[in-house]
Parts: sequence; C-alpha cells; structure tokens
Amino acid sequence: MLMSDKEFLEKSKMHVMKILSLVQELGKPSLNFGLVFSVNQEYIVQAIRIGRVLQGAINPQNLSFDINKARDIINQDSSLYCAGIINEPFTQSSANANAIIQKITDALKNHLSVILSSDQLNQYRNVIVKAFSNLTFKEGEASIFWSSREAHKTTYQYNVLFALNDQKTGGVMFGLALASTIIVNIQTERILCDQVKDIHEYSVLVQGIKVVDALPR
Repeated sequence: MLMSDKEFLEKSKMHVMKILSLVQELGKPSLNFGLVFSVNQEYIVQAIRIGRVLQGAINPQNLSFDINKARDIINQDSSLYCAGIINEPFTQSSANANAIIQKITDALKNHLSVILSSDQLNQYRNVIVKAFSNLTFKEGEASIFWSSREAHKTTYQYNVLFALNDQKTGGVMFGLALASTIIVNIQTERILCDQVKDIHEYSVLVQGIKVVDALPR
C-alpha cells in the first residue's frame, strides 16, 4: 500500500530526527565542530571520523583552525584525500549578511566546487546574521565555540563540518571543514570638536578544507 504524502513526510521527519540524534551523540564530547550531515545513516560514523581527524588542527586555547596543519593531517591519513582548501577574508561596511554569504558561497563553488544544500546554507547563514547583529550566543549555541569582546569589537569563532554523500558523489563521501572567524567592529571616532566618524566593519575569515573519503563497498 502506498503511503500518503502526510505519512511519507512524517516518516521522513522521524528518519531525519533519528540521524540528527545519532550525529549529536557520536560527535560528543571531543569535537569542536558543529556537525551538519547529509549522509546515509550507515555512513555517519565515517563522517564523524573526518571530524575527529581534523580536530587536531584546532587550537585548544581559542579554537581557531590551522588550515595548513589540517592539510598536513589529511595528507598523512591514507584513507583521506585533500581535494582543495580555501583561506580567504571577506569584509564589508554593512551588516547585510546575505551579501557576504553570497560572496562566501561563490568562493566555495569556484575554489572547491562545493555547493551547499539549502538546509546547510541556512544553518550557516543564521550564525552570520546573529553575529553581525552583535547578539550574544548562549553557550554551545549554533556551534559558536569561542568569542571575545573588546570595547568596540566582538570576535566569534564558528567551526562546522559538512558531510555529503548522494548519487552525484558516487562511491565517495565529501567532507567540508569550514572555520569562520567573524569580527564585528563598530566604533565612533571624534575628528574635530563637532565632527564624529562612525566606523562599521563586518568581516569573515573563511578557512576550509574539502576532504574525499571512499565509501566501503
């Protein structure tokens, strides 16, 4: 008997929730990456292994990501292949998160041939929007693992691991470790007695590495 659309959606939702729960449990407690996976359930452990390997490239003090160390780690792992890296700053003078997100997604596509799904992109966008609004994140929220505040500047560190396998990837899984250092700098400078200069700078340093891992046959 064919399922109705409602039954199909409910079953799909339960399957997704089961995968998310499994991802969260397997990723605890040692990973300093948010986990955003679009993989078959039987490959979740394999995807998390990529995160555990790349954990060695994260500074335990401020949780920044060392892209060169990440590449060296991958090159020393016989089962993984480095398919490209990105290390690029993006800066603008407005809090328009969509504008900078478009630049980042274009760079990922051009440098790494990576196109994030709408769900993956929305999770990333939500973090940028909230950071650009200079809002306070709750501890552990949205995988913001570290932040610092100065008089006029706030810095956020957001590390996320995307993993994907589908018909297009064939017999391999793609992993994308993406570290974003988000800086919001808002200050007012007095030039003369009656003149002030407002400085608004929003920047994202994107460091990422694309990893290929063969699926078991």
